[in-house]
Amino acid sequence: MSKFRKHNHRADGNQKEIVDGLRKLGISVEVGHDDILVGYQGKNYWVEIKTKDRFVIGENQKELLKNWKGQYLVAFSLDDVLEEIGFKHD
Repeated sequence: MSKFRKHNHRADGNQKEIVDGLRKLGISVEVGHDDILVGYQGKNYWVEIKTKDRFVIGENQKELLKNWKGQYLVAFSLDDVLEEIGFKHD
């Protein structure tokens, strides 16, 4: 198990809304990957979901943000994720 993986993880209140919204648009989503892993147009996106009233970055996340060389997004809304992946609304 990755040292960045959370133990006793509690999803933020907006996670279900974001996951449901992505899936309704046909975007692949897996949960439990600190917080979600999104697949769109052959690319993967690592997304940490936060609420503005509960915006706390844990020690593991601080270490990850400092050392991770790949894409990693802290998102507050469905629109944040859609912007990151380049999804265009019709």
